[in-house]
Amino acid sequence: MEDDVRALFTIFGAQFSLSLDHLQEVGFEESMKHALDQAHRRQDVPVDFDLDHAKRFLAVYKPNIQMRLRYKLHGYKGPMFFVQASSQQIPHGWDKLNDKVEVLIVPGNHRSILNRPAVQQIAERLNQILEDINGRYKFHNPD
Repeated sequence: MEDDVRALFTIFGAQFSLSLDHLQEVGFEESMKHALDQAHRRQDVPVDFDLDHAKRFLAVYKPNIQMRLRYKLHGYKGPMFFVQASSQQIPHGWDKLNDKVEVLIVPGNHRSILNRPAVQQIAERLNQILEDINGRYKFHNPD
């Protein structure tokens, strides 16, 4: 359960101003209930997303967290484009890879940015970037 509390903190700690010490003190079940309540209030999850759903989500997501904690970012010299939901913190270290990181902040959270209006903003900016690339590199179309 210690791993589950730590995973829960990694996912929701910053968003919901939770401390790892507090989560460990109250235990996994209470921590899950609190995080789920906060997620419902912020409309980060559907209304019918209950405690069982949250536990299954955590079980699936936990290996991703463990991998992310072990992964070390390496330098990259090319330009980068980072889409950030307005509800999230600054780009989780991607901005430290180089000084050519463009951050597009769109309204919403990690999941809702795939819906309108955020997805439209993302598509428009990506189209501009691809047009710029296409203008710099004339690709030969064999047809």
